[in-house]
Amino acid sequence: MKNQLFGLIILLASLNSYCQIQESDSSICLEIKGKILGIDSKSEDSYTCELVYFNTVEKKENIGAKKSFTYKLKINSIYTIRISKDGYITKLISIYTRLPKIHDELYKLDFETDLIPVHKSKKLDSDVIDFPVTIIYYDEKANWFYFNEEYTSNIKRQLHNVKVVRNKI
Repeated sequence: MKNQLFGLIILLASLNSYCQIQESDSSICLEIKGKILGIDSKSEDSYTCELVYFNTVEKKENIGAKKSFTYKLKINSIYTIRISKDGYITKLISIYTRLPKIHDELYKLDFETDLIPVHKSKKLDSDVIDFPVTIIYYDEKANWFYFNEEYTSNIKRQLHNVKVVRNKI
């Protein structure tokens, strides 16, 4: 009888490990989905997308040219999405998931962006290329995640505002 009871407990424990219901992670507050436009759209062509958290690459994947990427981000954290492709300038997007109070909602944000070909980068300010092109954060007034319009506008203006220094003769 003891052997049968012990066997039943082992069987139930092993079934439990295979049949666990996946609970949602309450620390996840934002699902961000992005798509890159304007790159070669051959079926075998792809770009690399990395999710960086505290200077550590959490996830790295090669995405098909016409496909999108999705990441689930934890509350009160700072992330960077790094998008790269051979022949294009690497793009950084910074995300700050601080929320003013505990929320039970999972926010969703979809965006599209493009990459700048390297041959066009000669006209860009090289000091600005290494900065994130935008910062996404929780906007309390809108009660939603949104990008910082002022920062994005300034980066784009500085990126394309190359000062030409003329040589004196």
